[in-house]
Amino acid sequence: MRLVFSAVPLLLIALLGCDNTFDETAKNPSAETVRQYVESGWMPHGVPQNLRAVKVSGDTDAERFVGTFTSDATDAFLAKCTLVKDGFVVETGLPKWFPDEVRATNSSDALRRDGYQTYTCKDDFAVIRKGSDKTVWFWSDREDDD
Repeated sequence: MRLVFSAVPLLLIALLGCDNTFDETAKNPSAETVRQYVESGWMPHGVPQNLRAVKVSGDTDAERFVGTFTSDATDAFLAKCTLVKDGFVVETGLPKWFPDEVRATNSSDALRRDGYQTYTCKDDFAVIRKGSDKTVWFWSDREDDD
């Protein structure tokens, strides 16, 4: 019985010390990997299956996720989203692998002046793309429930 009581504080320390953040990178992820990312809520539904250069990171406790991917089917993916011409919220604290001009602003107007198109997509993801580039950048745009 004494072992049980002495193990409880160690278990609590282990649980409280858990870091619920992650960073994943895949040059050519399998369809199964993409499916897992989407089902985990790390990427928006409807992303193409033929992704390259995928990066995702996030905090599962805060339900905040950011990422990028490249695909020849980017246009088809963005056709499922809604183009936003004003009132677009730009995430703050983006990772260093996001473009500098995106990390340096919180203004969707500035992004559009820099040649970005701004979209909202399924599952409350904000998505941007510069010109006709095949690379998109995204972040979860979920409202806090608290």
